[in-house]
Amino acid sequence: MIRLFDHIGISLRANCVRLGAAFAVALKELEQCKLEQPAFRASKSGLIPRARRLLGVRRSTYLACAIVLVLVAWPLMSLRAAPRCYPTTRFVVQGDGLVLDTLTQLVWQQQASSTILNWPDAQAYCSSAGFRLPTVKELVSLVDLTVPSGAMINQTAFPGTPAEWFWASSLEVGSSGFAWSVDFSSGTVLGGTVSSSLRVRCVR
Repeated sequence: MIRLFDHIGISLRANCVRLGAAFAVALKELEQCKLEQPAFRASKSGLIPRARRLLGVRRSTYLACAIVLVLVAWPLMSLRAAPRCYPTTRFVVQGDGLVLDTLTQLVWQQQASSTILNWPDAQAYCSSAGFRLPTVKELVSLVDLTVPSGAMINQTAFPGTPAEWFWASSLEVGSSGFAWSVDFSSGTVLGGTVSSSLRVRCVR
């Protein structure tokens, strides 16, 4: 291995700092090359000449960097794109119609409202049960983009959730007539008039 590094004319230690500085730019270049060249060939007009011009390194240095990127960075790209970043055991069904979110320590109603309500009535609905409307950030935290069909939420912890819009307590800045809501059919966040009728899931 030592002879190999001597042969290509680089020192791993000497190039670590440079590699780290060029890492983000090189990774972007690799992604672009992958998009432009599905076969990902290191052709004369493809990856190697473009990367060499970008990083300003000798061919031997580039080859060493490319090896590191293929072995280390490429697997990280798939991890970075993972749609779920929390454990599957995040939600604990406590009984009595309640679900504990172990990440936020919030307690949610397991079942959504059976009817749609306007925003003032949604506030009263939750308050009367000893709960409150969630903020838009709290409500978005329930969206699960890995669900293949139906409502984008953990369907084991929250069975029967309709793939519909749900009210949040957050008002739009500068307007008392518009409040935020979350669509659990797509994960979309949007503001709407407080007179609109949407589903409700309360929290405390």
